[in-house]
Amino acid sequence: MKKSITIVDFSHLNMRNLFIALQQAKPRKKDGLFVTEDFIQYHKSLLFNSLQFIKNKFKNEIILAIDGQDNWRKRFYPDYKANRSKAKEDNDVNFEEFFEETDKMLEKIKENFPFKVLRVNEAEADDVAGTIAIKYGNDMDITLVTSDHDWLQVQAHNNVRMWDPIKKEDQFLSDFEKEIIQTDFGLMSRFTIIHGLIGDKGDNVPTVTGMSHFSDEFIGYLKENNINSECVKTVTKMDIWDELIENYDIYDIVKSGKKKGEFKDTKNIFKTKPYGIKKAEKHCICNDSLNEFFNEHNMYKDNFARNKILVDFTEVPEDVQEKIIQEFNNVQVNYNPNGILEYFMEEKLPVHINNVNKFYSAKYETQNTKSLDDFFDF
Repeated sequence: MKKSITIVDFSHLNMRNLFIALQQAKPRKKDGLFVTEDFIQYHKSLLFNSLQFIKNKFKNEIILAIDGQDNWRKRFYPDYKANRSKAKEDNDVNFEEFFEETDKMLEKIKENFPFKVLRVNEAEADDVAGTIAIKYGNDMDITLVTSDHDWLQVQAHNNVRMWDPIKKEDQFLSDFEKEIIQTDFGLMSRFTIIHGLIGDKGDNVPTVTGMSHFSDEFIGYLKENNINSECVKTVTKMDIWDELIENYDIYDIVKSGKKKGEFKDTKNIFKTKPYGIKKAEKHCICNDSLNEFFNEHNMYKDNFARNKILVDFTEVPEDVQEKIIQEFNNVQVNYNPNGILEYFMEEKLPVHINNVNKFYSAKYETQNTKSLDDFFDF
């Protein structure tokens, strides 16, 4: 009988419950930031609601995948997720305090709960799930719990189940997306090719057509500086490039919404060249159609090569994959049902105190499980 495991995108689950808690707890503000103590207890209650539901739905080994430090993608492409750093700066959450609370909670989970916690330096939760699913998907029954559409790519490699905790339903690749075709970059599923072509706006990965054409304003600026080339690849390699960018003072403008007409923080250097899913589906029919598209511009193929490294789970560096597999095989569950109850009492989580048995696990059961009666004198 195959081993059965469920890998949970804890990082996504944690952030999703944070914003629900902010909406519902309505915390006070101090010095422009939400007061962490006003919402953190409610956030923990929501998060453990989610974990309780997942545990009792799948009834197998639960692995919480956590984003590690020193993300390898940021070393490869410094602008990776740069938009999220800006979003955090603009947000009213004290993220330093919030992540401190998250780390404390994770330590308690590791010490007491029937969950394995996988946090690997240099790796994201995506890398943890993708590496394990691709390597063991044919030997184990693996379920991925996430709302991140990127994780679907593993279904092109093996029969891995993906369940969306927001939609509360299974997600599948279509037969078209799942099909593997030969490309100049090796064998790839159409899903991953499409992902490489359109990029990932949420992670600040541009489309293949992005940053490949200078804006009219920037071309005019280049001519003012006696540079007649409009080739992005040529100009960005010039010794004077950094100086040109520093002295350029035309910024992008918000084109819609409440802030329409206001200036953005980004400079108006590149022309917006729309490229979406319909074009990508057309171009990924076969290798010839892909190369025909790449031949339209001298940067498209290079941009695709960059994006493939950023979005394709098979591109996770070998040393990072090895660390993930080693941690997966070595991490232990330190199950302590008494500690679960004590933790819920310390955190004053009454719903979970009354339903603490839903976190107990027969698989890891011990002889010394306390009840609520053991904590009080009657």
